[in-house]
Amino acid sequence: MEIYESIFWVIFIFLNFIASSQTLPESDVLSIKIVDDIDNNWTNNFGNQAQAKPTLEANVKAANFSGPPHFKTLFGKCFEKVTTLYKYVFCPFHNVTQHEISLQWKPYNGILGIWQEWEITDNKFTAMLMKDGDKCGSIYRSARVVFTCSNKNQLNDVSEPEVCHYLLHFETPLVCQPQTMFVYPYLSAELRDAWDEIEGELLREEITKKGYQKELSKILTRAGFLMTNETKTSLVKKAAEKLVDADKANDKFDSLEKCSAEYARLQAEMEGLRTLISLTARSNHLERQKKTEIAAGKKETNRHSTSLFHKLRKKKN
Repeated sequence: MEIYESIFWVIFIFLNFIASSQTLPESDVLSIKIVDDIDNNWTNNFGNQAQAKPTLEANVKAANFSGPPHFKTLFGKCFEKVTTLYKYVFCPFHNVTQHEISLQWKPYNGILGIWQEWEITDNKFTAMLMKDGDKCGSIYRSARVVFTCSNKNQLNDVSEPEVCHYLLHFETPLVCQPQTMFVYPYLSAELRDAWDEIEGELLREEITKKGYQKELSKILTRAGFLMTNETKTSLVKKAAEKLVDADKANDKFDSLEKCSAEYARLQAEMEGLRTLISLTARSNHLERQKKTEIAAGKKETNRHSTSLFHKLRKKKN
């Protein structure tokens, strides 16, 4: 297997060398601009082979809806935020994805987090927690979504405070009435009684603050606002198993036939790159030629106007 893999990489490096050695005329060497509908351009230029679009595969399944009932109006909807380099898509109670806006070969398209549970602080729903996204070194990507009041629903900002841990700011009219984000009113009567009981025990100092938080977590878990430890462990286990299966699937070069097939695929991709470079250079050349002709026309018009002015002036004298 190692021999086949070595042969494959030698062929791949050779193809890259050939592609880079084919230089264009100096007048056509320009920076490549983004071309709309690249897939169709390539399809039309080498054998009408369909270009596969990136498919994102989640490590785990999103949790069921939970939280303030009026947030159900966001269920099934998605919101975008486009920056210079990326497009972020937030689908409440589903996932957060990131798509690189670039002409790079195989730009990054991935999942930053899958909906799992709420962050609850001081009896309030404070953030949505999206976890177990794509692998990032030894960890999985995750996102925290916080909410601010606004007159419309929109994803306002995305940042990365820590490596592979993202922070999203979502604006919505759903949080403009602070009382609608309190947890207690959405509990069943049984769970409200349980909460009242541990509140009394804490006031009477019958339990510690740590013990109170532990019992409160049990109540919120029973309500479905937090995940159980068993569920979290199961999700992590499934994610790890899926990663192992993916690693096995990526072991492509264990036979000469597979190596040859991959070589043929790379040849087709290389032809696509050559076509893209050629089309872009041609387009730029025609654009510069048009600008040159327009400039020459203006120069000729100015020369003619100047000549006519001198003739009229001479005739007047």
